[in-house]
Amino acid sequence: MKNFIKKLYLILTFLITSCLSFSNSIEGYWMTLEKNKPSQAILKIDQGEDNLFSGKIIYIATSKIGNSPISVITKDPFIGFPLIKSFRKTDDENFYKGGFVTNPENNKTYYARIRIKDKETMILRGSLDPFGILGLSRAWKRVYPKNLIIKKGDDKL
Repeated sequence: MKNFIKKLYLILTFLITSCLSFSNSIEGYWMTLEKNKPSQAILKIDQGEDNLFSGKIIYIATSKIGNSPISVITKDPFIGFPLIKSFRKTDDENFYKGGFVTNPENNKTYYARIRIKDKETMILRGSLDPFGILGLSRAWKRVYPKNLIIKKGDDKL
């Protein structure tokens, strides 16, 4: 009976810790969540040969944030813009640091770090200083290509 209880305890402990902890990569498609902007950028983040993560704007979302599927356009001055670069994974798999974020409107570059909040949300913190003291945080939402309605050209909804 004691062995059964020990085994049950170990199994339950393993299941609980597996459910509570998660490890996500920032690789994939992410949509910015700027409240005061009529459209959002969708980035594709990849890991380069140097093991650093970078992302470029590949679409501009033209439908509201809560809508699914998301309508996007492929013709915009910001398409192809390298928004984030040089992030490296830390020992904690949910944190990435050492990167930079560039504001596409004024081309200014800021220090940045990323925290994976959950499998669908990441928090990017851009700052004037490398320690992240003087800066702002923004949430980004993971999106999936199958949920995108791609419109060729620059026609808006």
